[in-house]
Amino acid sequence: MRRLATAVALIMVCASTAFGASARWNCLGAEHRFMLDTSNYGIYPARMFMFSDALWIIPDIPGGAGIPNNMMSGLLVTRGEQAYAVHYNLPGTVGFGALRRGLGEAGGTLAQVANDLRPVPDLFYARKMDGMTVAGRFVLGLASREPVADKQAGGISVDLAGGVLMPTGMGDLDIGLRVSMASFSDDALDIESTGGLGVNMDGRLMMDRGNGAFLIPVAGLAFGSIPTIDGQRNEISHWGMDLGLGYNKRGDDNSMLVYG
Repeated sequence: MRRLATAVALIMVCASTAFGASARWNCLGAEHRFMLDTSNYGIYPARMFMFSDALWIIPDIPGGAGIPNNMMSGLLVTRGEQAYAVHYNLPGTVGFGALRRGLGEAGGTLAQVANDLRPVPDLFYARKMDGMTVAGRFVLGLASREPVADKQAGGISVDLAGGVLMPTGMGDLDIGLRVSMASFSDDALDIESTGGLGVNMDGRLMMDRGNGAFLIPVAGLAFGSIPTIDGQRNEISHWGMDLGLGYNKRGDDNSMLVYG
């Protein structure tokens, strides 16, 4: 019970506006999920082996979490040197989020399509090999409507992610790469989208400082564009870089102190 209370308390603190999501994902390191939080291996899929078999459902998530509705769930199974997972509404899908925004800004029937968009499926696979772990993730987002007979309005997104967990002389190195595509069209209005490509690279090094303490340098690079109506609106794109340093320390009573 004390471990559960500590985990819930830390998740609440780390998810607050005073502690950004990127810092939470990176600085919690090997204990990033605790009891419920699997969002970390959406960024570093090779971390799947940190957890035993699990089926979990969160039926009510506050608004603004960036998911289509208020439910999140998942199934994780490990078998020897391999691990499998399927999820619903897990964060970390760059193309899926870009498509939802692009559909909303396109207006009309396409904005209504955004309300129907769902991730089907969201699949993970990881395998241990040659002293390291490699893993991948595939997410397909689909939605469509037929506002006029035989005329479809819809959107599609594809998110592909890969990850490597590699032991080094300085500590465990995590690398994550996410590539995405998002597009939409409306046959009735002869609309097609442009843009919608994204690339995210993330990395961290778990440096064991002894006595349960870890120092965690973090780096990330991201580029993305929102799909927009071709020929009618300017492309919306962004890029960014993250550099940081995290620290966590486990206590004798299974508590953990986290800085980022």
